[in-house]
Amino acid sequence: MGGAGYDGIDASALPAGAVCANTFHHESSIAEHIAAVLVALRRNLIGQDAALRSGVWSSSVYSSEIRQPETLRGAVVTFLGFGHIGGAAWSLLRAFGAEGIAITRSGSVDAQANSLRWAGTTERLGEALSESDILVVSIPLTEQTTGIVGAAELDDLGPDGLLVNIARGPVVAEAALYEALKDRRIAGAAIDVWYQYPGTDGRGDPSTLPFGRLDNVIMTPHSSGVTAETFRSRALEIAENITRLSTNQPLKNVVISR
Repeated sequence: MGGAGYDGIDASALPAGAVCANTFHHESSIAEHIAAVLVALRRNLIGQDAALRSGVWSSSVYSSEIRQPETLRGAVVTFLGFGHIGGAAWSLLRAFGAEGIAITRSGSVDAQANSLRWAGTTERLGEALSESDILVVSIPLTEQTTGIVGAAELDDLGPDGLLVNIARGPVVAEAALYEALKDRRIAGAAIDVWYQYPGTDGRGDPSTLPFGRLDNVIMTPHSSGVTAETFRSRALEIAENITRLSTNQPLKNVVISR
């Protein structure tokens, strides 16, 4: 497969002896995307841009009603999922001076080795969010993780909290996320993965709910990992796996084996 996700593969439909391998190399590009949208959200860059285009200098320098924005330094970030993407994003955000918490299904992340505040299983997600400013979602979509971030978790994140989803849309409950953003129960979100997708013409709404009417959301078309670097590296790895297959060598990145 020319990507990391394999939730669209019906393993039961594969013949006996079939092997399915994926490829990554998008983690650096996605990590850059995560850092970029978090700076934009924390500093309200999109809102300031829109205001100034209308002649309004939207800054605390000119209005006492506008809060001074927060930086990423000192922000506590919970990573829901800490694989290739979570680890790469943490490397960047740590350079900004953020603190990190890793939440995974297995709870096997070594907090000390990764310079994290702590790490735990998904059973501790609420605890992590209650002490966090930011939630980065990169956990794979499975039956167990569908809707794992719902209304209660968003309330734990709180009115100053930010969410970034680069995993799969349904990991975060659609209606709960929309309502939390609309009612300002969280401060904002950057959503790169969605609840419905277009056909080959690239046209269509990403959700049945009007996320596009909200001013506290950065919306991108599942493009966080779409860079030239990503696809150059993937092509090389796919070619390597073809060579391995033709010479009866073990394949890299096997995710399904029948």
